Amino acid sequence: MSCSRTTSSEYLKEKEIEPLINFDKMPSGQVEGIMPSQHPLIRNTLPQFVNLGFPLDHLLEQINPDLKIRQQVAELESRQKTLENIVSVLSRELGRKEETPDIRVGEALARILYLEEKVEQQDSLLALKDVMINSLVSRIQTLEHTSYDGCFLWKVSRVGRRMQEAQIGKRPALYSPPFYTNRYGYKLCLKLFLNGDGTGTGTHLSLFLVVMKGEYDFQLKWPFQHKKVKDILPCT
Repeated sequence: MSCSRTTSSEYLKEKEIEPLINFDKMPSGQVEGIMPSQHPLIRNTLPQFVNLGFPLDHLLEQINPDLKIRQQVAELESRQKTLENIVSVLSRELGRKEETPDIRVGEALARILYLEEKVEQQDSLLALKDVMINSLVSRIQTLEHTSYDGCFLWKVSRVGRRMQEAQIGKRPALYSPPFYTNRYGYKLCLKLFLNGDGTGTGTHLSLFLVVMKGEYDFQLKWPFQHKKVKDILPCT
């Protein structure tokens, strides 16, 4: 009988202590903010500990520090997580601010290069347009001074100065603008030596008719057999 009672008493103590051990192993989140004397598990088991002869004050002294530490650890973990979130947000914002100027500079440089290419293209087009305009002006002037009826009037200006140039050999010959015998005829021009040519140098004025290469030579008769009449009229 005594052995049975002893065994039952020890078994009862183990079963009654087990809730306290389980309570000690509970996560800190479940006990955070709850005082030991207010916890339902402790409130229900305290009478049993008293009946078993456990000092209540000693029990509370053992439990209180552990719960406070658990509560402090939970608070520190919460603060640490909050700080980590703040640091993460600040890091992202800082990285975004550091990348933004580089991106804007890159976009600005790309825009500048694009505009420079466009300016170069416009310059090329302007140069080509100038060439085309000059060519058109030259053609218009040529058409204005071109005769298509075989008759050509050539007025030589500043004859005295040109005579001096011919005498010193600077510009011995002058060429007239071209003219045609008809609209699709021979292309001709006049060649004038104010100081003479050949045996007439220094004593005579020499005038020649030059047959030029024309656009319609393939349909013309060769050699050139037209009658040539040249008159020189003095101008005052």
